[in-house]
Amino acid sequence: MRGSPVWTILILTIALVSSASAREWVASPATAPAWDIEIDQVCGCSNAELLGYGAAGDWADEIQVCFRLPEPARGGPWLIEYVAFYMAGSGDHEVILRYGDDFDGEPSELLSAPGEYPFTPLQETWPPTDWTYVNLHQGGAPCDEGLLRMGGELAFVGIQLGAGDVIGLGAPEADIRGWGLSTGVWVDDTAVNNLVPAVRLGLTDMGTSNAQESTWGLIKDLFK
Repeated sequence: MRGSPVWTILILTIALVSSASAREWVASPATAPAWDIEIDQVCGCSNAELLGYGAAGDWADEIQVCFRLPEPARGGPWLIEYVAFYMAGSGDHEVILRYGDDFDGEPSELLSAPGEYPFTPLQETWPPTDWTYVNLHQGGAPCDEGLLRMGGELAFVGIQLGAGDVIGLGAPEADIRGWGLSTGVWVDDTAVNNLVPAVRLGLTDMGTSNAQESTWGLIKDLFK
């Protein structure tokens, strides 16, 4: 008796999800150094205590962290000026920004262009002596509108993991959610594994007073 197409699809789906969920990470505690760049707001890995790391292939092909941004004191918008990774690796990498409009929903299509935000990890071995900082916005240059967010909006930020790469993993925090792409399936690591990748954002408040929608529109026009 032939199997029903519906059952076949269901079995394949379960197999994919099970494969993506059965990933391995290494328990290797480390304390990440303090943020050493002057910035208005730092988000992510606030207690600096890492439980271990996930390696390329065993953990994920790409990691993403969803940040729900705080309310800016001067009205905003926020400029996502820096992103930092507590990771080890070598060679050419790039920051990957993705769309997403639901804090509980998985990352969506690419927001950044391939190669738009390149960087090289600080060092190859775990634990690194410092964060790998990436400046997404060079002072005085036109700002990509994709780096501007209001308080309460979401920012999905991550990287692809290549051969030899490892990314630090810490405990979940409020308003931050971690995701891992494994065998083509996004896994909610905050819900499934109680972990979040060690990614931080450095934010600059572009406002001077309580922002209104009209002010926000003017600021967006200035940075196109």
